Amino acid sequence: MQVERNKHHLTPRYAWAVALGVFANQMLLVYSLKILEINMASIAADWGTTNASLGIMASFEGIGFGLFGALWGILSDKIGSRLTISAASFVSASAMVCFGLFVNDVPVGCVLMGLIGVAAAGSDTATLPKVASSWFHHSRRGIALTVFTVGGAVGGVVAGIIAGHLTADLGWRPSYVISGCICLGLAFVVLLLLRNSPEEEGTYAFGTPKDEVARMCEGLRPTSSGVRYDRRLIVAVLKNPTTYRYSVVMIFWYCWYMTYSSYLVASVQEAGFPVQVAALAVSAASLGCVTGSFVWSPLTDRFGRKGIFALVMAGAGLGSFGLLLFLNSGIANMAAMLAVVFCMGIFAASTPVMESSLAEHYRPDMRGIGPGIVSTFSSVGRFCGPLLAALVMTALGSTQSYLYFSGGAAIVCSLAILIMVRKTGGAYGDPLAEKALREQDGSEAT
Repeated sequence: MQVERNKHHLTPRYAWAVALGVFANQMLLVYSLKILEINMASIAADWGTTNASLGIMASFEGIGFGLFGALWGILSDKIGSRLTISAASFVSASAMVCFGLFVNDVPVGCVLMGLIGVAAAGSDTATLPKVASSWFHHSRRGIALTVFTVGGAVGGVVAGIIAGHLTADLGWRPSYVISGCICLGLAFVVLLLLRNSPEEEGTYAFGTPKDEVARMCEGLRPTSSGVRYDRRLIVAVLKNPTTYRYSVVMIFWYCWYMTYSSYLVASVQEAGFPVQVAALAVSAASLGCVTGSFVWSPLTDRFGRKGIFALVMAGAGLGSFGLLLFLNSGIANMAAMLAVVFCMGIFAASTPVMESSLAEHYRPDMRGIGPGIVSTFSSVGRFCGPLLAALVMTALGSTQSYLYFSGGAAIVCSLAILIMVRKTGGAYGDPLAEKALREQDGSEAT
């Protein structure tokens, strides 16, 4: 089977332009997820409630994020990654503006944060593994996903600096509105740079070895984005035990991630730091993520994904416990606080490792719907994580106590990875894609 080339061919290096588009999308995504964290204490004071009470909005964001993952995965197969991810970007940015303009109570806040979560699902696990596996050979996916997700870390840095100062100087409403307008500009960058697949552009995945390129000289071999949506794939994914094993991993992963990110600023404020300083904790954690991303994900291209993934999650759990000890130490030094958060952030850089591993757990024709369904199942962790953390906070009477829950969830996730995740990357390669190519070659020969 061959894919007809377009008249206008692009160099395979255009994959890095696609990566830049995803970089902008991830800046937008993380900014939209951090904005509530940064403004939670200010909103609580304005509405006369508590941080724990506002945690329900983070849970609605999480369940919107999770329940619509399969839908975005299907859309990416039906209309392509470019329109899918761009639409998600515009919806998320617009919802931020609307939150700042129209939200006056928790129920309406839950609706808007839920919409932000729905849009965020189109910029995350349901779509990114397919983009990476389409545009980059498996020997380059680790570094590609590093570039993708460093955009999110940069978005966290920008959010911590800009949104924190906007909140301190103008209030939380202008912080939401101005931040939403910034994200609308990023959405246009996403639309400009993204493309669906190398095949549609007359090229091949970046990093493809020369011997494989030679076999493509008369026509490009289709990859995951060269195969369109088929309803039977849903049944195949649901019958695949991998879907349920990886969903367990992702439930614990999101229990950690949603709580790690939801209450960080509020917990630092509780230790006596003002909002503009506490918001810098988001920037410090994000800078740590940038550092960690350039360490962990490239290592998976050399040593494999599974072991690195488990190691990073164990470090994330220990980092949460370390921050808890610092916040309870009574040390009110800003530089020391930022240093501890930075170190925790180094081990929070598990997203590119997770997404490259998840893609390689499915055949190329399932890399839209497969991760999408896993993303939907993982909504259990997205929704329950902030709620369970709020229960811990209420029981112990401290916002900082959420770190007990997030640290424990990360440790359990690390153990689940060791038990349930298969070995891919490095010397293990992309076995399911390679198997699909061998089957295709046999079919063509027949």
